[in-house]
Amino acid sequence: MSKSIKDFTKGNISASEFTEVLRENEVEIDDKLSLMIKREAAGDSQSYIAFGAHIFRKLNGSETYNRVDKINYNNLKIMGVEKVKNPFGYADDLETKKRKTLDLDKI
Repeated sequence: MSKSIKDFTKGNISASEFTEVLRENEVEIDDKLSLMIKREAAGDSQSYIAFGAHIFRKLNGSETYNRVDKINYNNLKIMGVEKVKNPFGYADDLETKKRKTLDLDKI
């Protein structure tokens, strides 16, 4: 799939060939993807990242990407200053784990 997206964004394959590849891989062509393909075919260059993000989310399922446990630093409800007591606590935990690992390696 990655090679097909690269070929399409570079102009090596046509929009119809790309659409056929999507159908072979059972990727649902929704309105947004259809619009991206039409824009690319019309000469308005769309990035590989834009196509890849949309297509691979369709293939892998959005639950892989929209996890509740995934920290989003832009979400002020989670990362607001008043909510975070020690903003470097996670880094401190990693450093502690690293030290423990190094100590075990020495033993």
